[in-house]
Amino acid sequence: MNVRSVKAAPRGRGRPLVDDKRRIILDAALTVFAERGFHGTAVPEVAEAAGVGTGT
Repeated sequence: MNVRSVKAAPRGRGRPLVDDKRRIILDAALTVFAERGFHGTAVPEVAEAAGVGTGT
């Protein structure tokens, strides 16, 4: 049996992967929470900081 090593193709431009987008949103949320506090933060502010739409 012939077994080959399979590598993922490098990602080019375009949409980020779901996990990448999730990490971007969470990082933005932490930044906004640190600035405004949890109760002083609205979803549109986090979305704007992450560079995504509010429906994402």
